[in-house]
Amino acid sequence: MSPSDQGQRPGETLPAESGNPSSPEPPTLPPSEPPVDSLGLSSPTFSIVGYKIVSELGRGGMGVVFKANQTDLHRLVAIKMVLRGTVAGPDDLLRFRTEAEATAGLHHPNIVRIYEVGEVDGCPYFSMEYVEGPDLSRRLAEGPLRSKVAARYVAILARAIQHAHEHNILHRDLKPSNVLLDGEDQPHITDLDLPNA
Repeated sequence: MSPSDQGQRPGETLPAESGNPSSPEPPTLPPSEPPVDSLGLSSPTFSIVGYKIVSELGRGGMGVVFKANQTDLHRLVAIKMVLRGTVAGPDDLLRFRTEAEATAGLHHPNIVRIYEVGEVDGCPYFSMEYVEGPDLSRRLAEGPLRSKVAARYVAILARAIQHAHEHNILHRDLKPSNVLLDGEDQPHITDLDLPNA
């Protein structure tokens, strides 16, 4: 069939035929949005007055822990925060604040110290001593501890727990992941999960 038989003028190019002329063109999807964390803010814009967030250290079902620089004192700290939009109820929030206030009264070299308790955008937080190093659970994953090392950890942690008991504080969730090891291989107890009142 000649071009004139198809209704084509000389020099004119017809559009290519598709396999199914009746099929509509696929819709164009909008570009995806950047990921947003549970605070409703992307990490680069999230801030707490007096602190500069460095990185996220970890998170659980109710909260997140950040590594941060306390700008006025020029020191690294860890910030633990309850996230908006989690399953945390009034009792959980009360326990979070009670944990912070109770731990802030403890002063022992092997218990992670609490520096400040506050709230940002309706999310309670507290800043605490930053311990550079792995937790005990990671150390144990590498293999069994030498007997002398294990005995030293037990003795140090027992004295720290005794100090907490002398201040009427009971740690109900003491486990390897709640023991941080610093650069000098000294253990530090963190996350004092207090009993229900």
